[in-house]
Amino acid sequence: MRLMAANEMPPNWLADACIIFSLTGPTNAFCEIAITSDLGKVYRANRTVEVKPHNPLLEHRRSGNFGPSNQRGE
Repeated sequence: MRLMAANEMPPNWLADACIIFSLTGPTNAFCEIAITSDLGKVYRANRTVEVKPHNPLLEHRRSGNFGPSNQRGE
């Protein structure tokens, strides 16, 4: 909805949206997205992606007052 607002698209243009994320192996996942417009047209996209395990030495939580509440350093 945020991207629709940024592109001045009325929210009622979006009838439905679905994101399916499935693990297909130890380091692979399949992501499928389907968006239905208010006119009933369905837009689909899918992609296989590489998923790496969490490594706290390389990844850090955000600090400051931005991002999702679980990433604000609280």
